[in-house]
Amino acid sequence: MASAAATNWHKPVSLVPILSWSTASSIFTEGVMSGAIPWKLLQQQYFSDNSYEDELSKLIQSPEKNRVNAAFQLGQNFSRNYPSSVIKMEELQSQFLKPEEGVGRLHVTAAAAGRVQSQSPPAASFHSTSVGRVLSSTVTVPLREDQQREVLDFMRGIMDECTHLGNFSVPVDPGLVIIVVGKSDAYVPRDSVLSLTELWPGAEVRYIDSGHISAFLFKQSEFRKAIIDAFQKQTMRYYS
Repeated sequence: MASAAATNWHKPVSLVPILSWSTASSIFTEGVMSGAIPWKLLQQQYFSDNSYEDELSKLIQSPEKNRVNAAFQLGQNFSRNYPSSVIKMEELQSQFLKPEEGVGRLHVTAAAAGRVQSQSPPAASFHSTSVGRVLSSTVTVPLREDQQREVLDFMRGIMDECTHLGNFSVPVDPGLVIIVVGKSDAYVPRDSVLSLTELWPGAEVRYIDSGHISAFLFKQSEFRKAIIDAFQKQTMRYYS
């Protein structure tokens, strides 16, 4: 949120994004948080109504498209790691669905959907009539791997549309930006998406030897130092 706010300010501003990156899409499709997404429910809703593919997909703008040629679809970079990531999602999703409700297959009853629906992201509720129709019955449909990838890419596209900093203006002076990230951050994967230094040339990235949670617990001094240094940069450039 701080990064998005800084892109809308018309003057040079010091900015220190802490344990974040260029988009939230990798967080919810690759990172630890991907296990909290009801993927089976999303698959069921997506293929229940052609509007998702025929209309909404065409409206999505993702800066990630610029990284590859036109033959690649949205989220293709992440799809290279698709099999292992989906296996991980299936394991984590078993916490939300009973075995008889279809882990490994699309088999969501109205009762199960009601239990999982509260965990659905905003992207899953674009078409209320479709959702109501899908959740009102029991459907068992095996999905091909390419269909599962399509849903995954759609989810990533929705997240990029709403959160990718490539869709926002570049800060007036990216040189005042100091980004602090954890080398072992499993919540915010960075390798498969555009880096902030690509989007904001001149920004500095500081890597700390920690994960996401451990950084908050034990690396507060690194955060404070980055904030102090960012303000000192601004002072030296504009007020000295």
